[in-house]
Amino acid sequence: MIRRILNIGLATIIFWLFALCSSKKEAAITINMEDIADHYEGVFPCADCEGIRYDLVLDANGTLTETMLHQGESSNEIIHSGRWYLENDTTLRVELPDDEKYFFIHENGLELLNKKRNKIESELKEMYRLKKSGNDASDEQVENIMRNRMRAMSPAELDTETDFKARGNEPFWNLEIDFERYLIFTTMEGEEIRTDDLDINKAQDAPVSRIRGIIGNSSILVTIREQQCHDSMSDEVFRNIVRVEVMNEGNMDYEVYEGCGEFMPDYRLHDIWVLTNINNEELDKELLNNNETPVFEFYSEEERFLGNLGCNSVNGSFFVAEKGAIQFGLLTSTTNMCLNMDLEDKLSKILNNRRLKYRFEELNLFLEAYDGTKLTFRKVD
Repeated sequence: MIRRILNIGLATIIFWLFALCSSKKEAAITINMEDIADHYEGVFPCADCEGIRYDLVLDANGTLTETMLHQGESSNEIIHSGRWYLENDTTLRVELPDDEKYFFIHENGLELLNKKRNKIESELKEMYRLKKSGNDASDEQVENIMRNRMRAMSPAELDTETDFKARGNEPFWNLEIDFERYLIFTTMEGEEIRTDDLDINKAQDAPVSRIRGIIGNSSILVTIREQQCHDSMSDEVFRNIVRVEVMNEGNMDYEVYEGCGEFMPDYRLHDIWVLTNINNEELDKELLNNNETPVFEFYSEEERFLGNLGCNSVNGSFFVAEKGAIQFGLLTSTTNMCLNMDLEDKLSKILNNRRLKYRFEELNLFLEAYDGTKLTFRKVD
């Protein structure tokens, strides 16, 4: 009899425990997908563009369309399809072919969370909010806020001091390097690594550079390989493949990020330069035609130059190929014949489709070919 009572009592307890758990599970989500289904939009931060225009259309049947546009860089939209789910009353999960995103549900919008479903704590946190399409905030207001925040993130005169920029997709990340001053690595989830303790090594037998940064007990290793890189999302082509390996404190495994990068134009080159010396010796005036001194004008943003070799007009392309080196393309020139062509022929051989080291000193520009030939130019404008 006692055993029977105990069994009945135990069964009753189990029943009520099951009922309580069931009621809690059922009460976990009290909102409907129809309540959340809508068109959301905003501008996410971007370290090397004006901002990532982000649109998210959630359908009540659980399907979604994600559209991204790197503003100021490309007119090509990046479009993904996927599914979305409500994890609870405040968290929404977006599932894409190669990525997952999490959003906090606000009354009038969504807020991007990091991979651990926590709010992103950074100077840019307000830029991770999406508003329902048609709300009051204008695109101009959002972009202005983003620009101001990005200025606060980077050192002064970022555009002229950043030597190299890179970015990657899924997950989205950005990298900025001034080889003499700093490295900044950021992800869309709000992770930021910033260090001025850099160890830079360039391979002797391959076009590869490695930059290692130390931040306390954490480290970052950036490998830059000079090889054409195609960004399949933006359909842009870059000159370098970039691999970033991050080891955080307490974690023995590297987190690996891959993407594309480019050395930034050097605006100090953007000027008119007159040749004054070859191999540290002044030009022999007997080599000049009608006292025409070779002169070049560089257009850094457009990566082109034009000038005169002493007889013929010349133009062509160039770009910063690595820290302290520029790559000239094939030269195009007129075909006049002058009395003395020695200097012109020499300059053509030095510059035509060649890579030269360069540096500045006061108003002088020094170019050095890899065979040791040195050219000195004087700024005249």
